[in-house]
Amino acid sequence: MATKENKEEQIIEQEEKKEKTKKQSIPHEKLNKECNNVPYKEITKEAMVNYILEYAPKDKKWFKQVIKDNIKADKNGKERINFISIKKAFCEKYNPSIIPTSKKKKSILDMVEDW
Repeated sequence: MATKENKEEQIIEQEEKKEKTKKQSIPHEKLNKECNNVPYKEITKEAMVNYILEYAPKDKKWFKQVIKDNIKADKNGKERINFISIKKAFCEKYNPSIIPTSKKKKSILDMVEDW
């Protein structure tokens, strides 16, 4: 009996995990069309806010905290919002495939190493 109950519990746990993965956020329509071909630069404040409101309302607090964390005072004492960091955090959470990565350049020594 105990093994049957354990198996049933395992099956239930697996089903719950599958449901959780199904409930993950759906990419924004603009990002969803051609996920890898949408330039990172084209993501706007409005697009991010609309995505949060439409697809991920549970993440409102998270997004608001990200914004608060990226407000810094400049040398004149004015508050400045670092939009680039906000956009990067948003994309890391919802669509990491479009974040640009730096290309590591090979030095001349690396190029001739195999000679």
